[in-house]
Amino acid sequence: MTTNEYDFTNEQDLAPDSWENINADQVKSTLNDLARRIETVAGLLEKMVVNNDYDKTSKEFDKLWMNDLGAGGFVTSFYNTNTSTFSEFRNAGMAPPWYSTLTPEKKKAFDTAQQYFIDAHWFVKPMEEIREIMMLLPIKNAFRFMRLTLNLDELGFSEELYHKINQDVLDVTSITNKSWVVLESHAYQATRYYQQNGGTMSRDRLNEGYRQARMKDHQLEVDSYRLKDRFIAHSNGTYTVEPGFLADMKVLDKYTEQIALLDNIEEGMKDTLSRCPRVIETLNEVRKNVQTGNFLVVADALIVLNRALIDYCEGGLNVWTCYKNRDTDAPYCFIRKLPAYSNMTGYYGFSPITSDPWLDGTRFYDLYLCAAKALSSHCKDFMRRGHSELL
Repeated sequence: MTTNEYDFTNEQDLAPDSWENINADQVKSTLNDLARRIETVAGLLEKMVVNNDYDKTSKEFDKLWMNDLGAGGFVTSFYNTNTSTFSEFRNAGMAPPWYSTLTPEKKKAFDTAQQYFIDAHWFVKPMEEIREIMMLLPIKNAFRFMRLTLNLDELGFSEELYHKINQDVLDVTSITNKSWVVLESHAYQATRYYQQNGGTMSRDRLNEGYRQARMKDHQLEVDSYRLKDRFIAHSNGTYTVEPGFLADMKVLDKYTEQIALLDNIEEGMKDTLSRCPRVIETLNEVRKNVQTGNFLVVADALIVLNRALIDYCEGGLNVWTCYKNRDTDAPYCFIRKLPAYSNMTGYYGFSPITSDPWLDGTRFYDLYLCAAKALSSHCKDFMRRGHSELL
């Protein structure tokens, strides 16, 4: 075959996306379907955190960058398959010498495919750039950061709660560190009981009633603090944590532990946010240069996807930064170490784990169990004091 001829003998062996097999209606349908898949992924990404729909989103997300935006996708495959034919004739109106030997139908196919090739070559770079962005994006960890944060917010873990917990630590520390002289001056019921019953009953009965009165005095002392709403006083002089509140602490610990275990997403988010604006510029150039409406639809869809990637990364980076900076707003404040920990003396065993929540999560469940145990030990010690002759 000379350069002025075209060989039709092996058309059946041609690739499906070779120009000889291109059908305008099929291309239109293929590109429209591609645009829909791109916009579907953008929509899923935008609502993924709120809808708690990571599995479906990640599946479509991965299919898009691995297939449609890769070498196996129609646009890139068509471009690569037909490069040897059209690379020298990238301008409309230019044609190889053998063009004149084609039938009218083949000339029409060549002209149509040439325009598609001209448009497709504009997409190779931005599609590869978006594909790389999607491939490197820490989508799962970013989702988990944002979803865990949303869960904490929806569950009502507020700044007020953080300050209550901090105050409870201060209160338990205050009670267990208070001088016995001050506490004894508050033992009103015990003093009154002894004055009213001393000398009128057996020593054992007097001692039993007196110790019970001292227990009540201790409970009244605890009731004078704001922590009383989180603790239950029992008739044997022990304290336990209110079950509903303790369950909340276990939930909070679980969530903050998961946050602490997540990998750093800052670099990945910032990398995406630095790349996406450049892709937008490229896609705007694509829109100016493509000649067929079918390809224009794809360009618009990629712009929508790019915007969704930016929004997603901005959201993820904001959440990450708020935790990293230990913001005072909920739920980020729970990653801050309680200021009250610096004032703890450990009396009566009140020495819970005070590690950095950013590294290990909160340990508030254990904190409150430890506080209840300390109050119980302190109460029993207080009950044994006073009128030792009765013991």
